[in-house]
Amino acid sequence: MKYILFCMVLTGLLLVNGCEKENPPPPPFEDLDVDACMVPVSSDTFEILTWNVEQFPLDVNVTVSQLSQIIERQGPDLIALQEITQEHWLKIMADSLEGWEYQIYPDDFLSLAFLYKTGEVVVQQDAEPLMTGNSYAFPRPPLHMVVSHTAGRPVHLINIHLKCCGGAENVARRDSASSMLKQYIDDNLNDEPVILLGDFNDVIYGIPDNQNPFINFINDSLNYKFADMDIARGDKGLWSYPGYPSHIDHILITNELYGSWTSIGTLTYDLCDRRYLDYISDHRPLMIKLVY
Repeated sequence: MKYILFCMVLTGLLLVNGCEKENPPPPPFEDLDVDACMVPVSSDTFEILTWNVEQFPLDVNVTVSQLSQIIERQGPDLIALQEITQEHWLKIMADSLEGWEYQIYPDDFLSLAFLYKTGEVVVQQDAEPLMTGNSYAFPRPPLHMVVSHTAGRPVHLINIHLKCCGGAENVARRDSASSMLKQYIDDNLNDEPVILLGDFNDVIYGIPDNQNPFINFINDSLNYKFADMDIARGDKGLWSYPGYPSHIDHILITNELYGSWTSIGTLTYDLCDRRYLDYISDHRPLMIKLVY
């Protein structure tokens, strides 16, 4: 009997140890090494990002903490976010960033949001969705918010995430969205400084005009300018969607801001640490700097 009990206990220990060997605890995650890809910022300028954060959070154990660290180290003033899948995790991230708040318009799956630094950004008008009755043009309604920076005047921000993918039908939907957005700004925000930014899901350069959904903005150069046009025309290594590669994230400004923006660039964090693409996003953010 003692021998049988001994064998039973020994077998159990072997089974437990075997399970432990098959499922070891994951190693600690080393922070993303992206410091060399940071761009200097200043309290005298208004730094605004647009950032598709790919179904945030991609990994609840890594993404939230790593993205918050990148934001804290980069130090922008405001971020227009696309593809927030759960507001709960956005709130956790915002709470972990001292002096930051967010506003969101919840969607069934991929929400738009603004994340901003309260010490430098004052909300003049809370975020509200636009054109909510047209899901053909806008699978996700544009999100409009009015803010001012401590160094300057108010600016209207319109955060968008247009219909994705190729094909004539999808291009037609983006074309419809572009027409409606321009009409809205022309009719309602004439003479107001406006920034239209986000994931446009299409290029602005290198295709025929009759296939470019945003040619209406491009042709009206007296009133509108894609601040990132030089990026679109330039080295594909600096485009916003490196996996394809293509440049589909944009920042459009109205003429009231022509003399206010000093620079724009792609933040290529993935070139410093390849894990960015696995844990943060398949898109790179764009950052524009305004000075008043």
